[in-house]
Amino acid sequence: MNILPKLNIDSVDVFDACVSSIKDPGLRAKFVDSKNDILAEFRSYVGHAALENLSCLKSCEHGKDWQTIIKSLTKGHFKQLYTQCMVGPESNGRVYYDKILNSIPLSMCPLCDLTHVDSVDHFASKSRYPLFSVLVDNLVPACMKCNKSKGASVISKKNESLHPYFEHSILTSEPWLYAQLKGTALPVAKFFVDPPAHWSPQLKKRISNYFQDLELESRYAKRAASEIADLLSYSGDLSSRAKEFATIATVERAKKKNLWKAALYEALASQYSSTL
Repeated sequence: MNILPKLNIDSVDVFDACVSSIKDPGLRAKFVDSKNDILAEFRSYVGHAALENLSCLKSCEHGKDWQTIIKSLTKGHFKQLYTQCMVGPESNGRVYYDKILNSIPLSMCPLCDLTHVDSVDHFASKSRYPLFSVLVDNLVPACMKCNKSKGASVISKKNESLHPYFEHSILTSEPWLYAQLKGTALPVAKFFVDPPAHWSPQLKKRISNYFQDLELESRYAKRAASEIADLLSYSGDLSSRAKEFATIATVERAKKKNLWKAALYEALASQYSSTL
């Protein structure tokens, strides 16, 4: 998990660009008339996110695009504002979509660090929170697997996850992702989270939710299996390489405190340290 800097994109500019792409003049006028109310909700989102309290947001029912959101604007209208007027290749909002999509160095997914960014995820899903469908602070560059794994749940205190734009730097200052190995000839890695004891219960819960929501235990295990297979193909005996594994783990932890590879190589070093 990576903390992302706030994008240098004004949500007002994004909203205006998307609205200007609406072909129906009557619908476009409705959005213009509701602009101040919508921007007030945008500010409310940012305020709640900063306080780790997005569960306060009003959600929609699943489906039912006819649900009224603001004045005479419906859920379907807000969803179309995103799909047609921001994602649409000829839309005025597309330039902002592309900026978000391409905002990550090396294009590695900030949520899993496993694969490349190829989508934009709504932190608060547009099916439950359509009002924020084009809010920059709600749009996170991500791989498609992370995007789809999150689902479209209503945000609650129990299930709220880590928000890449609003987490405190403490999240990346100390390790909380670890792995254990089972077996020696062909070890299998099991990943788990164990945040520092002095961290708040709320942060610990969000870390746990993040890890479960994105199915990272199984995804990291699969990547680790491939990594271990490569190590074995180079040298069938891992027992003499504990010092090497420890060095790699130190280097990887220095790069990012909670990278899956750091956790794996720490586990490998621990597994084979008894042979030193």
